[in-house]
Order: sequence, then C-alpha cells, then structure tokens
Amino acid sequence: MGNLIYEFGEAVAAFTDQPVVRALVAGAAIYLVLVWLAAAFWAFHDLRRRHRDPALPYVAAAAIIIASPMLFPLAVIVYRIVRPGETLAESRERQLNDRLVDLEVSESLHCPGCGQGVEEQWLACPACRTRLAHRCLSCHRSMGLDWTVCAWCGTEFGRPVIADALPAPVAAPAVWSTAAEPHVEAARA
Repeated sequence: MGNLIYEFGEAVAAFTDQPVVRALVAGAAIYLVLVWLAAAFWAFHDLRRRHRDPALPYVAAAAIIIASPMLFPLAVIVYRIVRPGETLAESRERQLNDRLVDLEVSESLHCPGCGQGVEEQWLACPACRTRLAHRCLSCHRSMGLDWTVCAWCGTEFGRPVIADALPAPVAAPAVWSTAAEPHVEAARA
C-alpha cells in the first residue's frame, strides 16, 4: 500500500513538473487573485455609491481581502446581502419625487368649508356645498367669488361688456362671406 501511494505521488510530481502544467497553474492562481482583488475593488466602489459614511467602503473591501482568495465568493455573497438596497442617487431621486408629490398635493385647490380637494372650474364643493365661484352671465365660464369683472370676456356684473378690454373682432374672409350669404338669406326668409 505504501508503494502504491509513493508511485502515485511520483506520477503527480512528474505531471506538475511539466512547464505547460506549471504555466496553467500559475495562470489560474493569478486569475483567482485578480478576481479576488477586483471583488474587493467593486465592493469599495459599490458601497461608496450606497452609503454616506466614508470609512465603511474601506471596511467592506478589507473584509473581502481578509476572506482570502478561497473564501472571497462567500464574502461577496454576504456583502450583497447586507449592503443598502438603493444607491444614494436613487434615494435622493425618491426623496425628490416624494417632495414633488407633496408639493402638488399642497398646491391643489381646497374647499374653504371642508378642506376637500376641488377643481378650479367647480362652482360648489360637492362634499359640503360651499359656494366656490359663480358663472359669468355672458360667457358662462367659472369666476371667483371676489371678481367684479370676468377675466375671459370682460363683462362686469350687471353691466355690458367693456369695449376697451376686448380685442377688435376679426373680419371674415371674402370667401366665407360670399358662401354664407345665400344661406343667411334663405334662413331669414
């Protein structure tokens, strides 16, 4: 039995003494060390993007380096489990989106009676029936309760349209006026 083990050892030694096998083993070892160091470098940069603490990326990279070239895959898996789920940029973007939604909600119109959200064109709150606006008698658009003049047509309450506030009417093109005249005459008759 001892002779068999000795012969097996001699065969392995003869195989590993070959230059091609030595080069392959050295190449595999160099590759393993490069992947190990690259994993530590990746963990360092990844944690810098995910955490504000400047020392924590060094700790993560050191933990992967200390794990040795043989155990670094386990250290990378542990790092992936414990690292923050989002980067600082993603966190900031989420915070800005939340703030934007809050601003949009706070800027929307609210009923002065009950505080429910209302739309600009509504005349009354559907929840509490508080009067929000009134309708212009001339253009029938919604107007604020404190308005004395319609912003769209210039009509004052109980008064005719203000001539200076309105643009001059545009004359119809000649093509329209001649084509429309027979219909107007027929409608009048």
